[in-house]
Amino acid sequence: MPVGGDAARTQVVAFSAWDCPQAAPKVRSSGTFFSVLSPPTLISMPSSLSRPVTIGYRDRQNVFRETCAASKRDLFDTRYPRGHVFLKILLCHPSFQRRGAGRALTEWGIDEARRRRLNTTVFASPMGFELYRKLGFREIGRFKVQLEGEDVFLEIPAMVLRPDS
Repeated sequence: MPVGGDAARTQVVAFSAWDCPQAAPKVRSSGTFFSVLSPPTLISMPSSLSRPVTIGYRDRQNVFRETCAASKRDLFDTRYPRGHVFLKILLCHPSFQRRGAGRALTEWGIDEARRRRLNTTVFASPMGFELYRKLGFREIGRFKVQLEGEDVFLEIPAMVLRPDS
């Protein structure tokens, strides 16, 4: 979006990342296959972030990542063997929330899934759950993310939107 009305200065107000099976055509170059990204997703990274930044406890991050991967396999991949279009992440700048950016990015994925005649899937955050429900997603299960020996946990809903919905 333009910053302060200046069309020459822009800022990112929302971001999404999708897993789209067979999403990109394969291009052969020197005997190696490369994926062609669509839509373009590469944004330059500030040099101050040239190495990964760890936020929080690494053990919790690992459990979260491993539990989400296992739950994706169990709740989506095995249930939809033809494939599904999975919303990996949706972020919206706080100043631009509730103004349609997140909805627009989600609708892009829904359209992509419908074009492929595949289900659209997502693990919903508390902030995103209502948006997904309003767009027609239905909950098909939940899973718990918890570090062994800790009382605190996350319970994450798994949601699906059928292509004919």
